[in-house]
Amino acid sequence: MHDASLPQTDVHNAAFKKLHSVVNCGIVTGESQSVIVMGPKGVGKSTLVKSVLKHIQDDENVDNESFTVVHVNGFIHRDDAAALKHIASSLSISDASDDTPTNVQDDD
Repeated sequence: MHDASLPQTDVHNAAFKKLHSVVNCGIVTGESQSVIVMGPKGVGKSTLVKSVLKHIQDDENVDNESFTVVHVNGFIHRDDAAALKHIASSLSISDASDDTPTNVQDDD
C-alpha cells in the first residue's frame, strides 16, 4: 500500500493509514486539517509524510491542482513568524510580512 522505504510494521502501517486518511480528507473535502508527527530522531517521520504525499499525488482520483505542499523546516524557520512568511511566500500571498491575517479566496 505505501512506499517501500517505510518499514512494513503494524505501527508504521497504522501511522500511514491514519495520516493518509487525514490528509486525503482535507484535500477532498477542503476541510482545514492539522497534524503533528512526533517521534525520536530517525524513526521515519519525514519518510512517512513524504510517502503519504507521494501516494496522494500519484492517485489518479486526486486533482493535484487542488492542493499545495509547503515544506517548513524547524532548523531553517526557527519561529512562527519565519514559518508563516515562508508559507505565505510559497503560496504567493502578498504582504507576507504584515501582521494582519490574509484571507485566500477562490474566484469560484
